[in-house]
Amino acid sequence: MANKSYTVLSGSFRDHNNEVIGVGGTVVLPDDVAVRFRNQLLEIKQDSAPVAVAASAKSSGAAKEGRDV
Repeated sequence: MANKSYTVLSGSFRDHNNEVIGVGGTVVLPDDVAVRFRNQLLEIKQDSAPVAVAASAKSSGAAKEGRDV
């Protein structure tokens, strides 16, 4: 099973260094553990496109909407 990164929504978790990760922090967990605590976690999605490319696509779309309105 692969480990994934999650944002903590409620409660607290301990990372591999035994440090406490609280609300708003990021914790890396195996899939089976994350499933048990799914109501307390939000998976951080890994985008395949770089952020700059995604941002420029959004801005060009917004400009088109502005002209039509």
